[in-house]
Parts: sequence; C-alpha cells; structure tokens
Amino acid sequence: MRAPSFFWLVLFCLGTVACRVPVKEVASPIDLAASFSRSGLAPGAPRWWQTFQDRELNRLVEGGLENNFSLQASFHRVEQARSQVRVAGAQLFPTLDTSAESRRSEQLTESGGSGVQNLLGGGTVSRGASAVSLDWTFGLTTRYELDLWGRLRSRRNAARLEAEATRQELETARLALVVSIASAWFQLREQEATLGLLRSQEKTNQQQLSLIKKRLRSGLASALDVAQQEQLVEATRGRIEVTSRRAAVLENALAVLTGESPISFELAAPASLPGLPPQPESGLPAERILARPDVQSASLAVQVADQEVFGAIAERFPRLVLTASLQSQAENWRAVFEDWLSTLIGDLGLPLFDAGSRAAAVDQARSAREEAWDTFGETLLGALQEVEDALDREYRQQRLVSSLERQLAAAETAVERARSTWLRGQESYLRVLTATRDQQTLSLDLLAARRELLGYRIDLHAALAGPLSP
Repeated sequence: MRAPSFFWLVLFCLGTVACRVPVKEVASPIDLAASFSRSGLAPGAPRWWQTFQDRELNRLVEGGLENNFSLQASFHRVEQARSQVRVAGAQLFPTLDTSAESRRSEQLTESGGSGVQNLLGGGTVSRGASAVSLDWTFGLTTRYELDLWGRLRSRRNAARLEAEATRQELETARLALVVSIASAWFQLREQEATLGLLRSQEKTNQQQLSLIKKRLRSGLASALDVAQQEQLVEATRGRIEVTSRRAAVLENALAVLTGESPISFELAAPASLPGLPPQPESGLPAERILARPDVQSASLAVQVADQEVFGAIAERFPRLVLTASLQSQAENWRAVFEDWLSTLIGDLGLPLFDAGSRAAAVDQARSAREEAWDTFGETLLGALQEVEDALDREYRQQRLVSSLERQLAAAETAVERARSTWLRGQESYLRVLTATRDQQTLSLDLLAARRELLGYRIDLHAALAGPLSP
C-alpha cells in the first residue's frame, strides 16, 4: 500500500469513530425566592468599592489586585489547570513519532599468506580488500486510541470544567481580598478618628482636672473629686495607647494585603469615616446568587463529577488502539522515500476479571457526584443566608446608629446641666463625672457603630457580587 492511501484510511477511521459526551446543565437544587426581603434603589456596580468615593481605598484595592502574593498564587493555579486541559485534550489526537537511522558497515577479507601470526589458529592473517555498505532507514509511527465509549472525552471535559472552577475560585479570592482591604481600611479610619476623639477628650478632661484643683484650693471641691478626675484622664490616655496599637497593626495588615513591605509602606492620612452610600438594588435571587463565583464553582464541581461518572463507566468497556507505521530502507538516501512498508495493528483490550474494582470505581464516582450536588445546595443556601443577614444587619445597624445619635445628644445636654449645677454648688461632682463618662463612651460607641455599618455594607456588596473580572 502506498503511503498516501494508507494515511487516508487511517484518517477515515479517526473521523468516523467518535463518541459524544454531553455536559449537562445543573439546575438549582433548591427553590429560589422571587425577591429578597429588602432591596435598595442604587444600580449594582461590579467595582462596588468605588461607591464609597474614597481615592485611597481605590488605590489600595487596585494595588492589592495586582500585587497580592496569595492572589498571584491562585492565578498560577488557574494556569496549571488550563495546561491540564491541553494535556487531556491531546489524548484525543493520534501521536506521531519519526525515526531515522544511518548504518555504515565494513567487511574485511582474509588471506593465508605471510603477515601477522594468528595466535589462535597458529597461521598468519594478512589484510586484504574491504567491502563497505551504507544503509538508510526512515520510519513513521502513529498511535491512536479510538474513543469508542467517551472515556477520553469525559477526561477532557472534566479537565476543562475543573479549569473553569479554578478560575471561579480565583474570582472568589479576588473578591475576598477586596473585602479584606476595604474592611481593614475603614477599621483604620475608625481608629484614626477614635484617636482624634480621644485626644480631644483628654484635653477636655485635663482642663476639667485643672478646674477641680483650683476649686479644691478654694474649698469648693474635695480631694475625692480630684482623684476621680485624674483616673478619668489616665483612662483616656490608656485608650489612646490601645487605639494607636490597633492602628499600627491595621496599617501593617494593609501593607501585606497590597503586596508591600510593612517597613516601607506609605499610606495617606486617613480622614474621618465616609457616609453610607445608597443601598444597592438586591435584584433577583436567581440572577444574583447563581452569578456568584463560589456558587459557580460549586455548580461546576457537579458537572465535573458527572464527567467522572462517564469516565468510570467507560473504563468497563473494551479499548481499541490503532498503531500504524511506515518504514523504508535503501542504500541511497535519495531512494529512501520511494518504497514503503506499511503496517496497521489493532490492539483490542477487554477487561474480563478485576474483582469488582471497576464497578466499585463507578459507585465511588456516583457517590462523589451526589456529594458535589449536596455541596452545591449547601453553597446556595449559604449564599442566600449571607445576603439576608447583610440586609437585616444593615437595617438594624442604621436604627442603632440613629438611637446612639439621640443618646449622645441627650448625654451632651446632661453634661452641660450637671456641670452648671456643680459650678453653682448645687450638685456633687460625681454626677458631672458620671455624665461625662457616659457622653464620652457614647461618642466612641457611635463612631464604632458607624464603622460597623460600613462593614455591613461591604458584606452586602460581597454577598451580591459577581465576578470582578470582565
């Protein structure tokens, strides 16, 4: 058979023998409600952190998405998964190997005349004429497994789905990084604002201490009043040290999150906490939840498990491997491509007895598929809970902030009235001290509550967020 005809036959076999392995869509294992319990009016934004209108936050997030080492490691895992797709897909195509050989042989002739003594036979051997031959050999070998039952295609599909799941895991990591940076940044801003508030309180308390000491010299205050006020001053100074420590730790954390060294990390001075932007529209649960990268990854895991079941079942059926070769040999390299010897071998392997190992592998794959299905359902429920929790927490926290604002206004009035009656000698200083402590504590509580409200908004964005990448 000539080479072209032989290879056309092989290509015909490759094109006519194929088994499709479908990738089934995964339906939701739970009924998704028509709407969430609450919803805002602002349109959703993929780059939701920009809604806080904070330039420094935007800079930190962009730096983290570009330089964070954990995120870079996740990106390289995606590249590895994509390479594995090419490895699995290559098994669907034939392999082609080539070999070439050049062999030179020389044969010497012998004569019995005078010459070198033959040590074994006792005679003499003289060198005569030599015969030189040169052989050229060239060969091509192709090997192809006919995917009769879809075993190889199921592997390729599983690898492709796993690569997509890995990419969704990368999106989940990107989202988690943005959440960590935004949360740490607003916590740092809270601590800086707290430092400013505590320093103001320290100054006020120190001025009050000077006033009490002056009244003590006039007999209008007691030593107990002085001691209590000194304790309040020192307590405020202690809070300043604790807050400064927390701010330093948060700044170091931001440096690491953005892929920079804490030693050389530079950060713009945080301003006061921003106001709460308008609440984003929650949208439809079926659209929002199913678009989340962690939910997408769980759904893809079910599809991967489906392909693993296909592959395990196909392992129980025969395998047919075709091996074709072309070989030519000639004494002249120009003639080596003229005459060919072709060979076609079909290797059929049929499993007869394996003590039930292949059947057990099918059962294992089916159980893994059920596990992936249950995990998908649990991920969906968890995503719904995160959205509802964030909505309810933000709603309750807004009510708490409003209550704290009213409490603080009342406390400030109480401080002014208690101080006024004390200065007139109509009240003991204990009431002034109590009112001052309440007012200062409420100021700090309100600041913390406003930061926590921002944190709940971040949680809501994270719960509703789809992939950050286009």
